[in-house]
Amino acid sequence: MDVHPPEDTRPASKEDRRANPILLFPPHGPRRDRKTNPRSGTTSGPTREKAFRFLTPRAPGSEGPSRSSPLCQSQKGGPGNPLVGRPLEHFQSQHTLAGSPVTSQRGKPSVTLDEVLSRRVLILAGKGGVGKSVLAAALGWMGAREGKRILLVEMDTVGTLPGLLGSPGGPTYAEIPLAPNLSCLHVDGRSGLEEYLQIVLKSKRLTARIFRSPLYQYFVNVAPGLKELMAVGKIWDLEHRTLPGTGRPRYDLFIVDMPATGHAVSYLRMPMAAVETLKKGFVHREAQKVADLLQDPRKTSFNIVTLPSEMPVNEAFELYEKGRFELRLPIGCLFVNQVAPPFFSGESLERFTQWKAHVEAETDSPKAVLPRAVQSERELLACAESWRKRRELQEKYLERMRKVFPNQILHLPYLPWADSPRSLVEKLAECLAAASLERPNGKEP
Repeated sequence: MDVHPPEDTRPASKEDRRANPILLFPPHGPRRDRKTNPRSGTTSGPTREKAFRFLTPRAPGSEGPSRSSPLCQSQKGGPGNPLVGRPLEHFQSQHTLAGSPVTSQRGKPSVTLDEVLSRRVLILAGKGGVGKSVLAAALGWMGAREGKRILLVEMDTVGTLPGLLGSPGGPTYAEIPLAPNLSCLHVDGRSGLEEYLQIVLKSKRLTARIFRSPLYQYFVNVAPGLKELMAVGKIWDLEHRTLPGTGRPRYDLFIVDMPATGHAVSYLRMPMAAVETLKKGFVHREAQKVADLLQDPRKTSFNIVTLPSEMPVNEAFELYEKGRFELRLPIGCLFVNQVAPPFFSGESLERFTQWKAHVEAETDSPKAVLPRAVQSERELLACAESWRKRRELQEKYLERMRKVFPNQILHLPYLPWADSPRSLVEKLAECLAAASLERPNGKEP
């Protein structure tokens, strides 16, 4: 498959850049030609940029595109950036993952929530504070009520998932039953490594001496990527466990609550990095198994959680690029949390505009003679206006996400009236159960 777009020598106008919303992290500037000193004959100046090299699908360990490739050229106004002047559908068609077809957002989404829930491993990632843990608990609650055996996996987090469903919080390295068909497990690299050594050595006495050894403690703390590799490897181990005597999988679905964006990428990158670094041997084979699971579109989906605001949206786009092109993960759904519902529409918006003009002008209203009533009306107006502006601002970010993300986008409503964390999880689970597809015109059905 030819991944290089045809030559295009048109200048990159502002309209061209706006037509390609995926171009959120452009190179640091156009290539400047290397200058030749007429006296010495030596050259100086920057070499060609390597920006967007990660966009080229390639096998692990390959050298990537040649320097003459259009993806590595960066001439001002020329084909240096393959996205400039190219429609989004063309870019998506050139970088389609196996098993995860991409269609235009104007058509049917490539992956829907039902398809995501049919996989075995559901990974949730996003900026810290966007509600990944609450969403993981809600998805687990919804799946458990449908009869699926669900395991919530906390990946090196502080152990908040049990507390969301009414159980004592804090990290625990044993499976905690939270509800019928729903359990939780905290996973980190150190505990995963210790469990692995116990299985391999088969001697509690020997492993206890090893764990107490200062050399072992030093090795675990300084070995690059070891804890991340063992933590992600635990997911592979859990996915392959079966019920005794039946051969059936112990759990139907694993919902993995990843840490914040940067740490999540570090965890998910380690299996592929180990495969590329260690060309053969035991660690290479074990890491390859984990990488195969993460990149299998039949078993795994990489889902992004965000908020309709500037920084979370930018991190969501960055995570989408890294997950799809660098880590080569099967992309699932985009969950947009805390979306304010449309406050006014149609006739109600016209009435609101008239009421606003009436209050601001302080016309001869019966309430005008009562200062407290007028003040209360102004406060109510300010509250309504603030909510309306908030929705308008969120709509701008929602529109940006619709242009880029090819799969289903789910709006999760802002729920300020929940009485407890568990009631919040249950309400959000109801919203997920009733979730429907995003419309191309931005209207929610």
